[in-house]
Amino acid sequence: MPDLQVDMAWPLALTVSIPVGLALALFGIGKKIGRSGEGLLLGEGGASYALSFVMVLPLFLVVSLVWIEAGYLLMVKLACNQAAHAAARAAAVWLPMRQPGHDEAQIRLAARLALTPYGRTVPINLPPEPEDWSEEEAATQAEVAGQAFAQISGDEDAAGVIAVKFLDAARRTEVVVSFDSAFDATLNPDGEVEVAVSFRPAALIPWVSAIVQPSSLGKGYHLVQGRCVLPGEFPRNPLRSLSIPYSGPQ
Repeated sequence: MPDLQVDMAWPLALTVSIPVGLALALFGIGKKIGRSGEGLLLGEGGASYALSFVMVLPLFLVVSLVWIEAGYLLMVKLACNQAAHAAARAAAVWLPMRQPGHDEAQIRLAARLALTPYGRTVPINLPPEPEDWSEEEAATQAEVAGQAFAQISGDEDAAGVIAVKFLDAARRTEVVVSFDSAFDATLNPDGEVEVAVSFRPAALIPWVSAIVQPSSLGKGYHLVQGRCVLPGEFPRNPLRSLSIPYSGPQ
């Protein structure tokens, strides 16, 4: 898969380079000690500086990786908030249509599209299936998302990659929609729609992710949540419906 290098290249490079760097540093210290003896360790130059470097390096690397994981988690949190807003916007528009099966699918589609950049091309540390999960629905939406991206970008080869990333993001996303009594024709039509989105992105570095978010220990994925409340665009006619015959996801 084309994105495998993007997803895993730098964690693998760090995993390999850290022990190699430590081994080389220790080898250099041992070599200098063998030449100069005890006086080299007691002096103000040579191995004394290398030794302090080796002692501080692991802590520095751990702190650096924690900051990287925390920054990644912050970006996902912002994306989850954006997904909640997109889903709430879709809910405010689609719920009044009263098209059974299509309204909720459109709301989930809006959230999944917003989180597609954080999907993986290789399934790794997948969470349990969400309660609103539908394999057939997600597969159909993934195909539509891939085709739409190919038409916009002009890159036909990328359609498959986007579809795979969409499916992975969809498996990690759960959307919960709630609304007040705005559907009651006898009440004020200016009701609110609330959408809560839960997203479980795969951790970049599992053992570091447990430091950033302890609840991810042993799971390999984080949990971020977003919530948005918007006024519903409910019609003011007695039927409270726009009566527009939408046939499916557009």
